[in-house]
Amino acid sequence: MSAPVVVSGARAVVRIANKPIGIFSSFSYGLTYDVQSVFILGRYSAAELGYTAMEPVRCTASGWRVVGNGPHKAASVPNLANLMDSEYIQIDVLDRQSGQVIAIIRDVRPETYSTTIAVKSLTEVTHTFVGLIVDDESTRNAEGRNHTDLPPQI
Repeated sequence: MSAPVVVSGARAVVRIANKPIGIFSSFSYGLTYDVQSVFILGRYSAAELGYTAMEPVRCTASGWRVVGNGPHKAASVPNLANLMDSEYIQIDVLDRQSGQVIAIIRDVRPETYSTTIAVKSLTEVTHTFVGLIVDDESTRNAEGRNHTDLPPQI
């Protein structure tokens, strides 16, 4: 019998800035394309659906709050004084059984974190991230040829 092929939480490893994050208990991400309906005179239904944009990739990670390993350290959240100079980070999701990449979220910025402290409960922290592009094991997402970009920094 062959090894299982369906990924489970026990098989998934999440790395931020190339460091495995051992406090997460869940991680989710999603890609959204903007689609616009094309309606024309003389027709009730749309004549076509056109792609108009790709939204930034939204990620949410939840886990346990560990003393000495807070959000700024564990999830690469920049502090206020360093926002202007903060670099993009990368989030990798790997299958530890095969070593295969499940997702790479590129050009990521930490956006929020919140902590929940409650009686008779372990303390949890939830992070949200925004990335420009997500790749998976089947494709590398990139702009097509002749796309424009911001001018290089001096």
